[in-house]
Amino acid sequence: FSNGSRDRSVTIIAGDWKALSRQIGLAKEKLHLPEDCPVICCYEAGRDGFWIHRMLE
Repeated sequence: FSNGSRDRSVTIIAGDWKALSRQIGLAKEKLHLPEDCPVICCYEAGRDGFWIHRMLE
């Protein structure tokens, strides 16, 4: 799922809900998706991955 530009990687400190929300918003804007577009989460096991899933529920 891409708009043809290079993939980007962003490091977010575990539990930084505001930073994650901002990055999701930027991705939706870049891909011209509506704000209410659902986000599907496939998370890595462990505390550093599961918090993302909990936030998106």
